Amino acid sequence: MIGGSDQIINTSFPAEIAEHLLRIIRMEWSEMVLENAETGDDIEFLFLGFQSLPRELFVYENARMKQHWDEEGACEVNANKMFHIILKDQQVTVVVDDPSAAINQNVVNAAVQLSKDLSLGRQEFAA
Repeated sequence: MIGGSDQIINTSFPAEIAEHLLRIIRMEWSEMVLENAETGDDIEFLFLGFQSLPRELFVYENARMKQHWDEEGACEVNANKMFHIILKDQQVTVVVDDPSAAINQNVVNAAVQLSKDLSLGRQEFAA
């Protein structure tokens, strides 16, 4: 990332949040490409499920941007064209270039809201 900024979402539901993040990103980037950050393997979005997400993934705007990242690494052309998503036991970290960029704000804010909604919903269900 170009001066990446970690956006940390504390949650008891990291897999659910991550899958929701991917759906939100897909609405913005209809040609997004997913890559397992640990293996370098491409991931087919249609077959994702809570149990099949890797612990780290890269989300590129499209195949051309993925290739550009592979060839050039972090550069101005690539700014805000990739998300790095990291799942941990009680959090999801979304690494972005510029947290004030509209797409980055939309994605992170939606994930934070979903985390709150899931926590509230589970508390109400338990009561």
